[in-house]
Amino acid sequence: MKTYEHFATTLKALLGDDQAVRITASGFMPLSVESIGKSGDGRDLIAISHTSVQNGDLMRDPEIVFELIQYPASPPDGMRLITRAEWRKTHRDYRGEINGQPAILELDAGKTVLSPVCIAEIHAEPISFRSDYAATRQEVYRYDDAGRRTAVYPQRKSELRSFARMWFRNLKHQGFLDRDAKREVLA
Repeated sequence: MKTYEHFATTLKALLGDDQAVRITASGFMPLSVESIGKSGDGRDLIAISHTSVQNGDLMRDPEIVFELIQYPASPPDGMRLITRAEWRKTHRDYRGEINGQPAILELDAGKTVLSPVCIAEIHAEPISFRSDYAATRQEVYRYDDAGRRTAVYPQRKSELRSFARMWFRNLKHQGFLDRDAKREVLA
């Protein structure tokens, strides 16, 4: 699951608070990252793709759609939801516990208080692959008419996870995750 947690952290870093961005790194096809709606189970979907134009048509080579899965889906009353990655980044001097529950120091009405937090696990599972140049589209799951999962293709799931892991490493080495990569907000 560390792989899926890494995918989620990277996608959140690429997309930020925007709905769609295009990121360019010198010498490589632009990278598009877009929030494309919800799955049949109500989870956020994010598509990431290298794009180019051929004969006036937008071509994706490749595109992977990720489904964001968050545990718990919402925080208990009175708690703020933070990700495990945010918890790890919080300096130890600002972390604590209240009745055995994690808490962080925050400003509240000008006073520093220890506020309880709910640490969420956020994973991004790759669920589909597309390559327009190869005329290929593969789904990891089969769905019913309502968009809910009915079956899984384990071999595809394993292959897509492996491909996504390699692709994210390449994106890092190509400079798409660097602070100086050109980031254009599309929506």
